[in-house]
Amino acid sequence: MKKAWWQCALLMAALLGLSSGCATHALWQESKFARFQEPATPANLRVYQSPKSSNLLVEYDESPEDNKDVRHRRAYWLEQKGEPASNPRMPHFVSLSQSHGLAEVPVYEELTDPLPDVPLYVVLSGKGQEFKLYARENFLAEYELPVYHKPLDRTAQVFLTPVTALADATVIGGVVAVMVAPYYWESLNCLVHK
Repeated sequence: MKKAWWQCALLMAALLGLSSGCATHALWQESKFARFQEPATPANLRVYQSPKSSNLLVEYDESPEDNKDVRHRRAYWLEQKGEPASNPRMPHFVSLSQSHGLAEVPVYEELTDPLPDVPLYVVLSGKGQEFKLYARENFLAEYELPVYHKPLDRTAQVFLTPVTALADATVIGGVVAVMVAPYYWESLNCLVHK
């Protein structure tokens, strides 16, 4: 009986070590429960030029991949100096109020003939998810609006942790009950049938 008890305890410890914390661990992994944020359709793109530098302030609407009815207005600074960034990426978002006092750059659905007679303008492309920047008749660069993973909010993770810990404890309790029940079954049977 003692030998069987130690074998059972060893097996139970191995099962507990392998099965503990599965739900809680998954909740706190960065990639779990994350969802894509992408430009809304239409993105309602607006571009502003800074008088102090060649940087542009880009404003657009975004929505989560699983709920196109929800829209958030976003703004970020776009540097024209380097290679255009590719997706997935999350730029450093700034306040929408930073557009106050900046010159708005005209945004066109498509190139027109004759070309617009303005120093800088934007032409939408790729279903409005991308845009091309022109200086008069000169093409400067093509940019993609950001698409990125948005992780689960920390507050939600904190509130969900007790639920996942309870689920883990239930699984562990079930494993312990299955492993220990054969050793106490006769004792429990005697109590019931007295």
